[in-house]
Amino acid sequence: MSIKAMRFPGLMMPVLIIAFLCLLSGCGTGGLADKPASSTDGGTSTTPTATAAAVGLGTDVVTVKSDNSSTATITATVLDSSNAVIKDADVAFSATGGAISAASVKTDANGQASITFRSGTQDQSNQVVTITATASAKSAQIPIQVIGSTLTMTSLPHVNIPSDGSTTATLTVTAKNAGNNAVSNVPITLSVSGAGNVSLSTSSGITDPYTANEFRVTVTGTWAGITRVTAQGLGTSATYDYTVTGPALAVFGITAPALDPTQQVTGAPLTVTVSAPTSANVTFASSLSASAWDGGASAVIIKPVVGGVVSATIQSALAGFSTVQVYDSAVPTTTDSIGIAFYAPSTDAAQLSLQSDFSVLGLTKEGINNTTTLRANVWTSVGTGSQPVGNAPVAFSIFNPTGGGEKIEDPVAYTDSTGLATATFTSGSVSTGADGVRIDAQVLNSGPPVVTAPPISIVIGGTPGSVDVHRGSEVTVLNSTTYALPMAVLVADSDGQGVSGAKVSLSLWPTQYSSGVWYNALAYDPQNPEKVRYQPYVTGAFGNDDVNGNMRKDPTEQSDPDGALRPPNSAAGSLQSPVTTDKSGVGYFDLVYLKGSAVWITVQVRATTLVLGTETSRSITFTLPAERTEAEKGDLPNSAFPVDLTVAAIPGSVAAVPGSTVPGYTLPAFNSPYGLPAAITYATSSIYSTITAPPRGTSPVYTFTAPADVTAGKVYYDSITASDGGVTGATAAVRIVAR
Repeated sequence: MSIKAMRFPGLMMPVLIIAFLCLLSGCGTGGLADKPASSTDGGTSTTPTATAAAVGLGTDVVTVKSDNSSTATITATVLDSSNAVIKDADVAFSATGGAISAASVKTDANGQASITFRSGTQDQSNQVVTITATASAKSAQIPIQVIGSTLTMTSLPHVNIPSDGSTTATLTVTAKNAGNNAVSNVPITLSVSGAGNVSLSTSSGITDPYTANEFRVTVTGTWAGITRVTAQGLGTSATYDYTVTGPALAVFGITAPALDPTQQVTGAPLTVTVSAPTSANVTFASSLSASAWDGGASAVIIKPVVGGVVSATIQSALAGFSTVQVYDSAVPTTTDSIGIAFYAPSTDAAQLSLQSDFSVLGLTKEGINNTTTLRANVWTSVGTGSQPVGNAPVAFSIFNPTGGGEKIEDPVAYTDSTGLATATFTSGSVSTGADGVRIDAQVLNSGPPVVTAPPISIVIGGTPGSVDVHRGSEVTVLNSTTYALPMAVLVADSDGQGVSGAKVSLSLWPTQYSSGVWYNALAYDPQNPEKVRYQPYVTGAFGNDDVNGNMRKDPTEQSDPDGALRPPNSAAGSLQSPVTTDKSGVGYFDLVYLKGSAVWITVQVRATTLVLGTETSRSITFTLPAERTEAEKGDLPNSAFPVDLTVAAIPGSVAAVPGSTVPGYTLPAFNSPYGLPAAITYATSSIYSTITAPPRGTSPVYTFTAPADVTAGKVYYDSITASDGGVTGATAAVRIVAR
């Protein structure tokens, strides 16, 4: 087969070259690189970011310090309608306070976008900051508590000032953040209450940077009695009590009612008494048009002064707030005033509304309380003439509790003059469903019909995950003094799927300690003297002296004779925290402890984590195990804690008067598996003690009778020996303290 050679005229060659280049560059519709149909600009094809169907929000901690020294890492997870994570989604962050590290972040390959939150330095108040994350119009919120700021109040002189109107005291208010640093320019407001009274040079101001960041006021005693000055600022408050001494100052002023403002039911008269030692007549005036003096119809009345005192009665048919002013009729600049809040009586209650400051709360865990204020307003009949009802008892209740310990503090509250009653709802440790817990409110002693409010719902925890913690089965010998017990935590979401990358905080506490000794439980074999198998004889188990776990001895707590709490918290060992879970939702860690704690210390390990913004925890309690080989060989030490007993001190008694006796202490039975006789024998080393020798398997009773004239602080040492017919035995320590 022959192939013909094709020749092109010279003019055709440029045309062919142009056509070839056009093919390479994708000219026309038949080129090698036509743009995709989805592209409209002739550029490279891109896959559009999916639309977010849900946004989850979590944090590694729920509190930050108010001095800007600590951070919370806020992580948003963006999912599509199939619950698949979305990469490169724009997440907008905002906060109601504090400072966030960024206002917008793109999600990573795991669909997560993270920022950090600090308290900032602009507002160092204790507060709850709400952080919001938004993607594709889907939002999630999480609250973070800013804590640690305090107010302190000092005064020179300290507490006692006379009511002479001339002797003064300087009251100083200092505002400090969580770092114990004084904060300047903090608004401070002061109020006065109590049986006595003082005059303040000013009731508000700021902590002045030119006066050591302090707010100072001059205090003058005007009425004898205990007087409390309350300072509010930086999201907290403080109080200082003065004792105002001496008689009331004879000056022009209202002496009754004592409270300012005071409350009064509508339709009932209230007596206003004025001290006016140099006045002939006093004018009484009210700012509330519905009020009238002395049963008349006028809001102004002039009364003559008799014996330096004058009174008038005021009443109002309608609820409202009245500023009552009294002044010398001849010298109007000699004046005083008081506020009176009139409210309808509780018997007129006809309608009730109920609201909550927050509709979603996190779980309450590890001392961090998540709360919201419940607000109930009580009014008279519906219509334009409705009046607030004061002093009406309102009962708040939970209709469908979860059993997790959620509660309402002050479940019965009385309305104030504005018809408002408040209570505090605290979440528990169990989450609710989407419907939340139902809160009801009703006015007690009302009706018929009973006045109730439409119920509201509060969601606790949103959709929580869970955490579990367990110990391993074998102990690792680290060295001659220390053991390591492998442990693990598992974090799962509400669908039972392991949560990867969850940070789990761990805590450790010794809940119980035991007294006792190790003894050889095998009968002695002269042919095989190395044949041993030690086991513990536990002579007593006792709860941790530190009942409230504050690491110091309180007056109501027990201790050893030297005042030390038993056991020290270090007896529980140590563990690393936090632990981060792997892709299966499991995190591994070791509990490291001294061999002297094995068998004798019972510990609680608590694991706490945050899943989808909800904190959840789980704990496990167990006795620290010993490594089997070392234990059975008898290599481990006895308990560091003897049986501690107390005997009453009887100072001044004589030899003929017996000392006091320790109430019988019941020891656990000594049960050797190899004993031959039918009974165990017991003996003590002290001449002041006795012990029973009951049948095998029953518990002996130890008794100690102190000698005469035993004094407080005297310590006696004794020991108890249990023996199985001489085959095997154990000797344990006892300590008796006279108190």
